[in-house]
Amino acid sequence: MTTTRLLSLLLLAAVAGCAPTDALKLNELAGGIYARLNPAKRTTIALVGYRSLTEEGSESFSRYLVDELTTKLVTDGKVNVAERAQLDKVIAELKLQSSGLVSDASAKQLGQLLGVDCVLVGTYFDQGKEVKLTSKVIATESGQVIASTATVLKKDKVIAKLLPRAPRKPR
Repeated sequence: MTTTRLLSLLLLAAVAGCAPTDALKLNELAGGIYARLNPAKRTTIALVGYRSLTEEGSESFSRYLVDELTTKLVTDGKVNVAERAQLDKVIAELKLQSSGLVSDASAKQLGQLLGVDCVLVGTYFDQGKEVKLTSKVIATESGQVIASTATVLKKDKVIAKLLPRAPRKPR
């Protein structure tokens, strides 16, 4: 076996070992975003994050979703994605982190400050063995929701580790 081929196989094995969990359904999430965007114009989007519909939310799970979806969107090359560090600065400036997430109304202001066309926000709900995930893409010019997608994620080991553990019931 040639050195080049061996290195290629090792690289493929390393990439496969670092692949996101299959439960995330990244193709489904990205497809829901692309479906309503203008294919003639390369849209710039900011992925703000996901918030839990319950008080037992997980910032780790939100960051994981955003990181994996960002990688998918950038790899597909159909949209431009705003830099996360820049987004965090603007969110802090607007003091939106204390409210949990950008609202539909504040998405317009956030988009104008970042110079993006759309903002993606989402929610999730831990249903035990599954997690219900909803994403909305909000046009920053109009403040209207231009795309929305919902899916149910299988709660595999990776997702379970990122979500808070349910409190144990007293015996």
